[in-house]
Amino acid sequence: MNSALRIAACTSLACLAFIAAAAQRDGATIVNSGSTNFSGYTIKVWSDGSTWAVHSRRGGPAIDQPVRGSVAPQLSAQFLSDLKTAKRSGQIVSHACVKSASFGSSTVVQYHGWQTPDLLCPGDGFVVSIAADANKIVAALKMTGLSTHRVPMLPNERRRPPVEGPAQPQASASPEPAPSAS
Repeated sequence: MNSALRIAACTSLACLAFIAAAAQRDGATIVNSGSTNFSGYTIKVWSDGSTWAVHSRRGGPAIDQPVRGSVAPQLSAQFLSDLKTAKRSGQIVSHACVKSASFGSSTVVQYHGWQTPDLLCPGDGFVVSIAADANKIVAALKMTGLSTHRVPMLPNERRRPPVEGPAQPQASASPEPAPSAS
């Protein structure tokens, strides 16, 4: 076999190996809607533990640059296994829950064209296990909501100095009454 044929054969074998590895890589997306005061986020998780995450405004564009990271491969494998089982069952139960229009948020997971109900609402075993997995992933990546709406103090707002005077007795955290000043 001449060298050109050997290179072509090696190249095609490398392509097949890459395609086989890519076919085995599974993934899902965790989406938190955010609220009026805190940003949401999107986290993509793959079966090898690699992740991609970005903060976004409620239903809007990204706030920061996407960050690549990773979680324990066992955690991503458990997460994807729970999703696959829930999707196949077709019987995932979630109960609607009341949330504030301004301060409520929702978290869902998208997996191969299927979406979980809101994981922040009560549900069956599938909802509980998927929510637990998603919370572990969010915690591992330290993806908490960013404050998106701060009202600054007005430049001409008057500030008054603290009142100097006798110390006021502090409320007691224990059930015993506070000592009286005698």
